[in-house]
Amino acid sequence: MIDQDFPPLGESKKPRQAIWNHIQTEVRIDDSLGSKALLLINEDLVAMRDSNRRIEEKLGKIDIKLNQTALDTELHQTSIVKLIEHVYLLIHHII
Repeated sequence: MIDQDFPPLGESKKPRQAIWNHIQTEVRIDDSLGSKALLLINEDLVAMRDSNRRIEEKLGKIDIKLNQTALDTELHQTSIVKLIEHVYLLIHHII
């Protein structure tokens, strides 16, 4: 074996033990088109998510109103049926 086949590792190439709870943040300015496109896509996705949440809230309110209207209609229908029966019995009793 020749020593040149395996050159010694420099300081930057030696493995380092990472701290498990330490988060490294990279701060760099990248003005490439790809990163700008990804940033715009991300912003659009966030806007779409917020829009979908608002739409779901509105649909929930509409569903509640629709259920209330259906219950009111059913209540009015049963009230009218009972009223018609009472009027029928009253008219039948008078005649």
